[in-house]
Amino acid sequence: MKKAINRFSLFNFLVCIIILIFSSSCDNSGEIINGSVKDIDGNSYHIIQIGTQIWMVENLRVTKYNNGDKIQNILDTDTWNMSTVGAQCTYNNTSNIDSINKLGRLYNWYTIIDKRKIAPKGWHVPTNTDWSTLVSYLESNGCVNNDLIKNSLITKTDWMFFSMLKINNTITNSTGFSALPAGVRGDYGAFAGYGDYASWWSSTKENSGQLWGWSIQINPYMIYYYGLDKGAITRNTCGQSIRCIKD
Repeated sequence: MKKAINRFSLFNFLVCIIILIFSSSCDNSGEIINGSVKDIDGNSYHIIQIGTQIWMVENLRVTKYNNGDKIQNILDTDTWNMSTVGAQCTYNNTSNIDSINKLGRLYNWYTIIDKRKIAPKGWHVPTNTDWSTLVSYLESNGCVNNDLIKNSLITKTDWMFFSMLKINNTITNSTGFSALPAGVRGDYGAFAGYGDYASWWSSTKENSGQLWGWSIQINPYMIYYYGLDKGAITRNTCGQSIRCIKD
C-alpha cells in the first residue's frame, strides 16, 4: 500500500512539474459585452468579444430552425447513425434541464447546411477561417503553445483531468470563451468524451467533401493536451456542439 501511495504521489509531482513548465499567462482577455442574443426557442446566450470577433459564451441548445420547424431529436443509436436529415440530441439523451443549459445540444452535419438555418439572425456557425482567426489572435497575444491556448479558453470546472488531481490554478479562461467538455456523439451514434473533450462544428466543407470540427481535448490518463485544433470529421452523422459567432 505504501508503495502504491508513493507511486501516486510521484505521479502527481510529475504532473505538477509538466504543468508548471508549460504554464504561463497570455494577455488576451475577452471583453464581456452588455446584452445577450436569443435563439428561436427563447434561450438566451451571453456574448463576448475576443479580438475582433464576437462569440457566444455558451454552446447552442436550440431545437428549431429559424422558420420554426423542429430539428429532429433522435434518441436511438441506429436511427441517428442512418439519418440523412438534420438531427439534434443531448449527451446520453439526458432530459436534465440544468445539464442541457450548461452543455448545450449536439448536432449532426445536416443541421449546419440546412437552408432554414440554425444560428440566430445575425450569427452563423463559424468557418475554418473564423476558428483560425481565434487561434491566431491567441498566438499573437502570448499563447505560444497548445497548453496556453487551452488554458485561456476552458473553464476551471468539469474537466476530469483537473478534478482528479485537484489542479486548476493554471486555467485562466482569460478569453471568457468558457469551453466545457460536453463530449460528442461519435461516428456511429455512441456518446463519448464527456469530461475530457469539447468539439464544435466548422461550417467549412472542402471540395473533396471533407468536414471539419475544432476541439480541445485533455486526456486524464495519458496526460496529453490539445489546444484548439482542427480535426477531420469522417461522417455527416457525427454529433458535435455548435458555438456561434456574430456575422
